[in-house]
Amino acid sequence: TPSAREPQETQGTPKATPSQGTPKAKPSQETLKAKPSQETLTEKPSQGTPKARPQAVAKPAMSYLEKKENDRVYRRLQKRVTEAETEIAATEAELAAMDARLASGDAAVVSDPAFYSAYDEKKQHLDHLMQQWEDAHGELESFTSEYMNNDDTV
Repeated sequence: TPSAREPQETQGTPKATPSQGTPKAKPSQETLKAKPSQETLTEKPSQGTPKARPQAVAKPAMSYLEKKENDRVYRRLQKRVTEAETEIAATEAELAAMDARLASGDAAVVSDPAFYSAYDEKKQHLDHLMQQWEDAHGELESFTSEYMNNDDTV
């Protein structure tokens, strides 16, 4: 209920502004409770007691350009892993075909030293590809754990 000191405002009646010369009505107690005062919004630390700082400082949100760059690096690393896997699969298929030719017992293949040197080269190439895949996959995992969090899935 409005007190005798506070003028009652009716709906539809415009409030007077200071430029019109009539004073504004004081805000009600309910309005004061709903809005925090300017003092509570700009709390000043007391000089006697230092405020405790939070232990875990939240990371600031990534800017658009940072997120875009992270996504680009992530896609590049994923591409390297996928390309290595594809090349490994192709080399393994070639080696399987060479193994099948050796298992067939064909005299021309078994007695051909060039075939064995090509086979050894393919095996070394496969080892090299496996090392490339391990490096690329390690970089991808490291990047994902360091720069990508659960909120920023790609």
